[in-house]
Amino acid sequence: MIAQYIIASDPLIHLIFSNLFTALCATGFLLGPRAQCTKMWLPIRRWSTAFYLLMLAVVLIVAVLKQNILLVLFLLVIEILAATWYSLSYIPFGRKITLAFLRRTGACFPCFYIYDEGKKVYDENFPQPTTVEKVTGTGKASANKSGGMFGGSKV
Repeated sequence: MIAQYIIASDPLIHLIFSNLFTALCATGFLLGPRAQCTKMWLPIRRWSTAFYLLMLAVVLIVAVLKQNILLVLFLLVIEILAATWYSLSYIPFGRKITLAFLRRTGACFPCFYIYDEGKKVYDENFPQPTTVEKVTGTGKASANKSGGMFGGSKV
């Protein structure tokens, strides 16, 4: 039933549907379908893959339901940004270089400000042990492990 609706609909939906098919098959052609599916869900790109696939589905559904064209275009821009972020995960240091460029140019200043403030609060409340503390076993995290339930010495 949905396929009949898509076939009978306007050319914009055909364009979006063909772009979805092309986007998903392009890297599958280079890597092979099994390797593509395996690499898509690695921990480094798990969330960007999920968001990208979600945006593919949302744009298709909104376009098929013939919502406002401005909404479709807005969601399409978000989908393109999600695809870019997903693609950057395949390029060594691609995400870091892009973030450094955006930070230097001042693009999306509120995003970086919120991120920096949140990181500052997190680092104050949850200090990470240094490499020396990890190797020697000293520091706050390991004191409770060796000191029993209340931090005292074991008898």
